[in-house]
Amino acid sequence: MLPIHWPATPSPTLPDREWLRRYFFDLSNPDGIGRFWLKSSGGNLRFVGEVADWIPMGQQPMITSQVSTGRQIEAAYTAA
Repeated sequence: MLPIHWPATPSPTLPDREWLRRYFFDLSNPDGIGRFWLKSSGGNLRFVGEVADWIPMGQQPMITSQVSTGRQIEAAYTAA
């Protein structure tokens, strides 16, 4: 897993690598997403991997056009 962040964007404190590892991959964590998907899939889906250090990105991606397109599609299906 490669967690990324944008230093120019205000954000809460970033979780450390150990917290992310426990949340995504540790099956003993009752609130973890790894345990949730293992249970939900009947034992067929298990997340495995490692967590790298946070990677700072230069500029936050622009998603406004994607959001607008998604809303237009949603409106078209709602009207139909």
